Amino acid sequence: MHLFLIILKGIFIGICSSAPLGPIAIFVMQNTLGKGRRAGMSAAMGSTVVDTLFAAIAVFSLSLVQGVIDQHYLVIKYVGGAVVIILGIYMSFYKHKPDRPNKISATDFAQSLLMGLTNPGAFAVMLALFAVFGFGSDDVTLFEKIVSVASVCLGTIIYWNTCTWLLSKAKGKINVKNIVRINRIAGVVVILFGIYLIINP
Repeated sequence: MHLFLIILKGIFIGICSSAPLGPIAIFVMQNTLGKGRRAGMSAAMGSTVVDTLFAAIAVFSLSLVQGVIDQHYLVIKYVGGAVVIILGIYMSFYKHKPDRPNKISATDFAQSLLMGLTNPGAFAVMLALFAVFGFGSDDVTLFEKIVSVASVCLGTIIYWNTCTWLLSKAKGKINVKNIVRINRIAGVVVILFGIYLIINP
């Protein structure tokens, strides 16, 4: 497979895996609008680490890992749903402080990381994307696999950097009351996502 094509495919996979409007995307939006772009990117980087990890697992041990997930799917599903619901409750009751510093936050990063790691659906999407683009083939070399994972990471960074930049431009047009409403709505939507993860067969 041509190296340039591998990079393009990897970037596209990274963007596609980040794009769905899920709990992490809503968390990034809330952070960016409520605290600023750096805080939003803190949460986004948690998602980037998860997507890069899932990409590495998918391309290097696709069949083995899929078997483990199938075997423990219920546990992963319930734990993941519970984590998302708890975060949704936290987001609903989050009190916006206008003077809250816009800085890199390890807490926001950790929350996003935990949400991603406990979401089996996100890994399933990554597996499907790698299969569709032919990375499961025996013809793909070790170097090409490493490049594909790095390209997925680059794709997620491009996506989140663009999203947080666009949201930060809109931030000045939104007052505190609107941010509080956004927090409430975002929290409820995330809770609903968590419930869906638990009850979805």
